[in-house]
Amino acid sequence: MKSLLSSTLIMMLASTSFADDPNAKFVGGNKKTDSSSYPYMKTSEGREGYKFAGETTNSHRVYDFYKRQAQYHLKANDNQSLLPAYPDLDAGEFGHWGKYSMNGHKDYRWDVMDYGPAMTATYSVNKKKKLGHNLNILLDSGQTISFNKKTAAYFSAWDGRPKFDPLRWGLIKGAGPDAKAKVLDLSPWFSAISIGGQNIGPYHGHYIYGKKVVMQYKVADALILENVARMDNSCYIRTIETDNSQEISAPFDLKKLNDWEVKTVKNFIIAKKGEKVIVAAAKAFDNGKGSFVKPSMKNGKWTAKTKALKLYLWEGPAAQAKQVVSSITSDQKIDSLAKWTRGGKANWPQVFKEKVTLAQDDQAYVIDRIGVPIENPWGSMMLLSGIDFDKDGTAYISTLMGDVWKVSGLGDGMTEATWKRFATGLDQPFGLRIIDGSPFVVTRGNIIRLNDLNADDEADYYQNHFSFGYAPTGHTTSFGFHVDKDKTFYLVNGGTAYVKPWKKPGKILASGLRNAMAVGASQDGLFLVGPQEGVWTPSSSVLEIHKGDYYGMGAKSTEDGKGLGTKGHKIAPSLAYLPRGIDNSTGGFSFPISERFGPLSEKNIGLSYGYGSWFQVLRNDNYKDYGRAQGAIVPLPGEFRAGVTHSQINPKDGMLYLTGMQGWGNYALDDGSLERVRYTGKDLPMLEQVHGYANGVELKFSSKLKGEALSIAKNYFVQQWNYEYSPGYGSLEYSIKNPDSEGHDQLKVTSAQVLADGKSIFLEIPDILPAMQTHIYGNFQTSDGKVEVNTFATLLHLDKAKAGFASPQPAQKKLTAELRTRTKGVSAKTAFTVPDRIKAGEGLFKMFCMGCHGPEGKGLTNIAPTLHSDWVKGNPETLIKVILKGLKGDIKINGKVQHFEAPMPPFGDSLGDSEIASITTFLRKGWGGGKTAVSKEQVKKVRQEVKDQKGPYEAAELWK
Repeated sequence: MKSLLSSTLIMMLASTSFADDPNAKFVGGNKKTDSSSYPYMKTSEGREGYKFAGETTNSHRVYDFYKRQAQYHLKANDNQSLLPAYPDLDAGEFGHWGKYSMNGHKDYRWDVMDYGPAMTATYSVNKKKKLGHNLNILLDSGQTISFNKKTAAYFSAWDGRPKFDPLRWGLIKGAGPDAKAKVLDLSPWFSAISIGGQNIGPYHGHYIYGKKVVMQYKVADALILENVARMDNSCYIRTIETDNSQEISAPFDLKKLNDWEVKTVKNFIIAKKGEKVIVAAAKAFDNGKGSFVKPSMKNGKWTAKTKALKLYLWEGPAAQAKQVVSSITSDQKIDSLAKWTRGGKANWPQVFKEKVTLAQDDQAYVIDRIGVPIENPWGSMMLLSGIDFDKDGTAYISTLMGDVWKVSGLGDGMTEATWKRFATGLDQPFGLRIIDGSPFVVTRGNIIRLNDLNADDEADYYQNHFSFGYAPTGHTTSFGFHVDKDKTFYLVNGGTAYVKPWKKPGKILASGLRNAMAVGASQDGLFLVGPQEGVWTPSSSVLEIHKGDYYGMGAKSTEDGKGLGTKGHKIAPSLAYLPRGIDNSTGGFSFPISERFGPLSEKNIGLSYGYGSWFQVLRNDNYKDYGRAQGAIVPLPGEFRAGVTHSQINPKDGMLYLTGMQGWGNYALDDGSLERVRYTGKDLPMLEQVHGYANGVELKFSSKLKGEALSIAKNYFVQQWNYEYSPGYGSLEYSIKNPDSEGHDQLKVTSAQVLADGKSIFLEIPDILPAMQTHIYGNFQTSDGKVEVNTFATLLHLDKAKAGFASPQPAQKKLTAELRTRTKGVSAKTAFTVPDRIKAGEGLFKMFCMGCHGPEGKGLTNIAPTLHSDWVKGNPETLIKVILKGLKGDIKINGKVQHFEAPMPPFGDSLGDSEIASITTFLRKGWGGGKTAVSKEQVKKVRQEVKDQKGPYEAAELWK
């Protein structure tokens, strides 16, 4: 798009400063410009046929941008060489994420949700420190106890439930005690036990028995069951039971009590500080009788050969200590934990009947709506995050807040569906599969098998099937999962694509992924992943995972997880790049197999979380001299009520069921959705393959096409553009022929010919170039009806010219393109004058800053601070350091401390001195009121000074 800042305004910026008014409306680009005169740039156009277009969320949405762009220029027959790029969500009027981004959305519902007696979540100690693998146990008496499944040690206890930070549905910062809660540190007393000098081996899982929780794991060869409870006098009891008599050592750490007066009184450890007293003791139980275990103060352990051990811990007023000692002394009760591992009374017996609304059979594929129990007695947040069916057609559906529900009544002739809660307390599950009759769920760092031990339609045993490491920061980054015919698991964890053969260790296939929630795998092991646009990820895309691939974000990893750093690795291309106007946030992939599902059976279906839509992914591995498949995206008609991420064929009716959700911001209308895509039997001529040549493109269809319109070149429209890998958030759409310009290159189709098979059409395009995006459009009448072509092909490699057609132009063009990657080698010319620097800075701002800070520099909650700040107004060298090396930590802005979850990335390796001088000058002139421009010499000096700085600066280091 053309710059909004006119040359007059640039000259004004060069000689004057902006007012210090923080509300001054300075626009850094991406507002409506001259190109807004095109009808396809207008948000009011192109809404016909979209059922949800009138919803508030979609009030500013740009529908079918590329398609309407093609239709306009086909009709105009203008042969304009450079066309406008996609103007961004909601026409770019409200910044990169649009008007309803939900980045600052706060939701308090998770705090009051009933998630049963146990809930796994990232534990937030404070803003900076988070712990993973924590099982929060909720006692009947109202306390929460935090147990670490990885170490089998307890962390803390407090009155009340875990509290979730409300930002973005509570998904961003984990859970922890309320700020006002009194927290008891359990770690000195309830740490990991040992047997024969060995600590915890594999953690097996936990059982739910009514409101009781029993954890199971191994130590050495012993199977351990344990439970934690609380006496009426507030004394905590940890019960440890083994499968046979073992010498158990339970350590205590008195170093953590160095400011307490500690002594032993008979078999008790008594610690005193002021009017506060700690009482601790241990008892061994055999044959139903308990006897005290004497503490070894020298070794810091209670040790006893026994089948069951109870540890006691109380902290409270000194006046109550005597009574607590008496109650511990008289305690001879020991519950059999093994009895609690056989299934207990159902906690959630209620069922819910939800209405099914069938669509009219007016297209080949229609979408039926199935009601979701948004209102339920437990306050369960129904953000649906996974689905699969058992052999009888009963669905198991996960929710992002930790539930799994059983849904019956789905299939032919359905009028209502019956929902029943099956499990809860899982850690942000995002994918579910039924294997050997049991649901397996991928959660943060684990795959959990849910076992119903007593056939009451509730899970009693949450079995840890497989564990993998994860960083306990932000929302989940464990996504998937899919299972092939050999029961091999495919999933994403953090920045890695993971594969785990059945009953064998898992391994990393590829790395460099950014928030890749979209996962899919065919029965034959074709592994697809969809990362989300952002830093070093120019657009959402479809990746075909190859062993050893690196995709640009973060460190490269070896198969066993060893980090290889972030520099010097070649970025592997995507199978297909997704235009931002088609999908801004990829949800998932599906390979539906069902004869009843019609022509889309056994095709690859892509799901859009961002837009609540779907598309077909065409794959072509017939290229010569390339070694990789190339893909094309074909949007499919229909809308979903939420962002769809998972789908599965129901064996009962052979149709595709999809789950959708809100949760990180999208065009969703509901928290969650369950919908069926149903094939009606109508004909659907389909594009099946796109193949690029040096002199044109071959389109192959599913059936023979007839009609004169197919062979008329002016019925086709083709445009191309590239993206750029960089530390900026996503990428603009760049001309290939003029790489410094934003926009699309329109190509001339010189001829169109139906080939001998009757199914293929060759479009002769002599000046076609290898490109990350090639949009091909055509809409014409054939003898069999209307056919529309609207596809987006990734053609980074072109085969040699197809014989019998025009020669390529230029004749010696390069047939395989390198990915456009922002390095020091891609650097603007030196901007000598201040006006030149401001003009160059404006373009750089749009490329690298506007995505997070917004077009008016107002910033985004939790994402990026405002630019109307003392940081921009202050010492220019500070700003240069931030741009060079990045920034993290709590930031004091205009006198107020603010917290941002993700650090600002460094741009020093991607921007030259002149570019940083230009962008700094632009920022200071626009938002800082600065009167002095920044020179490349200043940047060079600062770059030399900070060359040894490792990683982003802590904000406090720079702002003193």
